[in-house]
Amino acid sequence: SVGDEVVAWFTGGGPVLAAGPLVTGAPAPAGLSWVTGNYSVTVGTVPAHVDYIGLTSGSIGLYQVNFVVPQLAKGTYAVQINIAGQLSNKPVMTVK
Repeated sequence: SVGDEVVAWFTGGGPVLAAGPLVTGAPAPAGLSWVTGNYSVTVGTVPAHVDYIGLTSGSIGLYQVNFVVPQLAKGTYAVQINIAGQLSNKPVMTVK
């Protein structure tokens, strides 16, 4: 629903400002490891407020973005992540 915070998980987010040591093949450190590139998330064509985008602590190679569903009419919309000019595919979400 509009105003809810949702989480999307993805891979290939690029460099991060790590919360602790990064070890190849080991889980990401506890804490927030933000991506270092400029980022944005759009739902449909509307920008969403991003609360966090970076590594998922305790996982290997997994990133997440926590964002707030922007003001949109009910319906199904494409979600796109942009990190340092690199665009994600466009999975869809339903806004209720």
